[in-house]
Amino acid sequence: MKSIILPLVESPRTAKKIFLVALDFCIFPVLIWLCYAIRQFDLGAEVVPNIPFGALWVSAIAVVALLVSGSYQFIVRTFNEFFIVKLGLATILTVTGLYLLAYSTHAFIPTSIPLMFGFMMFAWVWLSRGVIRLIVRSYLQSGIPKKRIAIYGAGDAGQQVAATLYRSDEHLPVFFIDDNLSLSGQNIGGIPVYTPQVALKCLAKLGIDEILVALPSVGRSRKSEIIKFLEPAHLKITEIPGLTKLVNGEIRVSDIQEIDIIDLLGRDPVPPVAELLEKNIKHKVVMVTGAGGSIGSELCRQIIKNQPAKIVIYELTEFALYSIEKELRLTASCEIIPILGSVLEEAKLERVIEQYQVQTVYHAAAYKHVPLVECNPLAGLKNNAVGTAFSVNAAVKKGVETFVLISTDKAVRPTNVMGATKRMAELYCQAMAEAQDQTQISIVRFGNVLGSSGSVVPLFKQQISKGGPITVT
Repeated sequence: MKSIILPLVESPRTAKKIFLVALDFCIFPVLIWLCYAIRQFDLGAEVVPNIPFGALWVSAIAVVALLVSGSYQFIVRTFNEFFIVKLGLATILTVTGLYLLAYSTHAFIPTSIPLMFGFMMFAWVWLSRGVIRLIVRSYLQSGIPKKRIAIYGAGDAGQQVAATLYRSDEHLPVFFIDDNLSLSGQNIGGIPVYTPQVALKCLAKLGIDEILVALPSVGRSRKSEIIKFLEPAHLKITEIPGLTKLVNGEIRVSDIQEIDIIDLLGRDPVPPVAELLEKNIKHKVVMVTGAGGSIGSELCRQIIKNQPAKIVIYELTEFALYSIEKELRLTASCEIIPILGSVLEEAKLERVIEQYQVQTVYHAAAYKHVPLVECNPLAGLKNNAVGTAFSVNAAVKKGVETFVLISTDKAVRPTNVMGATKRMAELYCQAMAEAQDQTQISIVRFGNVLGSSGSVVPLFKQQISKGGPITVT
């Protein structure tokens, strides 16, 4: 059986359409005969009397109606409510065509026959496509292991995801989880709905491999509660993208992503004030040192959203500079100027600032990993302290309007070399701010940046993906 189905499935789209047309053309004469047999209670009843090849005329009218309505354009594996609309239109056209055939020829077509045939035609096309779909899925996917998915959220998003997963070759939606008690025990598209408490007991019993959170509009605090509730299941938890793709109907299996680490904070982040962000950026030339680092790169991403005239990305590492430039060019509407250089090159800093008439400098270039700087104190001192001094000197000398030092909370009563070097950088910036009033010098202390390079989050994720153990010092 599979040897027959496989060539048909792999054949060109045109060949599949011809197969369906031929199948319908052969079945429709049987349906019209059945209509006459039922009406006259006679299995030997003549079909469409008074015209030659009457059954073939009926079959031709029905096939043409299906072609005109576009019913043959639908892929059998994915037919949906739009297919029903097209099929309904084809049925109406067929019934109308049969009445016209009766009135324009001598064909004997009782009034009830077109209606009976329309009903049978609709049922046949719908059921035949469903059976073909079932056979194709059962034979071609019988030997493919599927990941069993529980979907948290039985709303529109969850239903879209379930339909997408059902069409995939690698996933199988098993049940919905929803807080709405009125949905408990119901079936949506053949998939049962359970309350969270019931679902938690069924996860292991039904062999669930993954839980997919399909709640794109809920806040992070609520999402954190859901994740905490599902922790005892010890299953991988993923989510779908935001509302934009949902509204556009663009959700694909490839869009499913792991839970953002920010969602585990248990609170919503504080939104930025747009007016304050634009003050030193909008329509200005902005320079970011250390633009390829975890903080510098995120600064660049936010800066280009606030309409700078130009952005100068200054970075020591070639690959980091290449990566951030490539990323920014995908979305930036402003000019991007990549500069490969070190903050220890004061003359080059001055030349770049003067050449591009930089108005705002965000100084993010620094060594921030405590253990590495502890092992390389001189390198940390030169880059963090001396590099900052050279950067602020160049900014002041060339008349930059605003200079912002990205510092760290470890500069407060420092207990390590990295913190001490950043504290030295802060003190130098404070001294320069008091010594002149041309350039506004600010200092921003970052706390622990969740998920930044070198932080515990990517390290823990790497260790977990390898099966552990997790190292905590």
